[in-house]
Amino acid sequence: MLSIADIDRFLSRQGHFCLIDWLLAENTLPYAHYEAWRYGDQTYLDDSLHLDQAQLATLLQAAQEHCDALGLSGEEQDFNSWSAQSPGRLLASRQADMHRQLTRKWLRPRDVPQFDLFMDNAAVIAENLLCDALAGRQFDRAAEQLLELTRLNSEHARLGSYQDLVNYGQHLLANPHIDPAHLAAELAGLQQEVAPLARDVLGVAARDYLAFAWRRLADNLLPQVFDPQQPELHASFALAQIPDWQAVREQLQAEPALYRQPLLLERMAEACAALQEDEQALLHWCLLFEHAPNYAEKAIRVHSGSTAINLWQDFGELEDKLDQELASSWFGAFVLAKRPGLIHHLDGHHLDPSHPDSRLTEPANQAMLALLRARHDGADEVPARQQLKSLHPLLLAMYQAI
Repeated sequence: MLSIADIDRFLSRQGHFCLIDWLLAENTLPYAHYEAWRYGDQTYLDDSLHLDQAQLATLLQAAQEHCDALGLSGEEQDFNSWSAQSPGRLLASRQADMHRQLTRKWLRPRDVPQFDLFMDNAAVIAENLLCDALAGRQFDRAAEQLLELTRLNSEHARLGSYQDLVNYGQHLLANPHIDPAHLAAELAGLQQEVAPLARDVLGVAARDYLAFAWRRLADNLLPQVFDPQQPELHASFALAQIPDWQAVREQLQAEPALYRQPLLLERMAEACAALQEDEQALLHWCLLFEHAPNYAEKAIRVHSGSTAINLWQDFGELEDKLDQELASSWFGAFVLAKRPGLIHHLDGHHLDPSHPDSRLTEPANQAMLALLRARHDGADEVPARQQLKSLHPLLLAMYQAI
């Protein structure tokens, strides 16, 4: 759940804290549902939270207590529709108090705008409206606000940067379809030029501005099959930048190469973890360590804070305890032994029966599964233990240590 450290990180990174931003970052609020709400296609935001009423009440209380402990000042803010057809203020909840708690912006006292210094400053207001329009994908309105900002302050240091972002946004609207021959160039421009510029200029508002660009790219990449020579030219990569993890998982499930490409397996494990499906995430890591242990050993270190990296650290500690080197390809067997309930998420030895390549075939994994099933069924474990030991005595020692 939310901690004081989480709030402090948001304050340091973007100057304020809002529960909606935290919920999006935690994927407790899927971005696709937030996007639908912003376009007016969904009436209330709290219907999409991956929290029950008790958890939500606990979260709201924690947010209030933590913000009070940090001495923050709350400021009401409106979320307006991005749709030209249904403009207006949006409601985060049917309950007025919950709406306020979800949408409130919290700031350190020194960061609270002073009306006499800032709110009467027409140039500052125009710049804020410009950033709101860019984040709301209303690029013609952003162009109008840029003209107003230029009129009010022709020496503003970021006029050129804002113009670039307006131009790119208008390019997206005018060109929803991308020539397949230009996909690589579009990706490179978005990654190397537009994204860094947007993050520098727009701050937290860059999330919504860039999500529009990444979804357009993903839509144009949907017919593309995975090419290991161009791994980022795949819809799953673009969708992960939004991030829309539900769509990432659906796209990967439809990809024939999923269980043959380590990078896609890693991407699927990341998507499952983000969707709070730890069992599926761990099973994909088991398969990845089976198919490509050297790749997996490097890849897992990137996923700090995940259940998988915690188990990888436990694996290293067990190695120290046994004073023996454990093959990284045995990590799957270790995970199965640590989390025996995973056997209930397998159909036989398959993660997905519709994918023949999704089978756990590593002898250590198969032997560990046989032993865990025997134990679960109350059957004689001796033959399964002997099978595990015959593969390598350390595998039995690992099981016994766990």
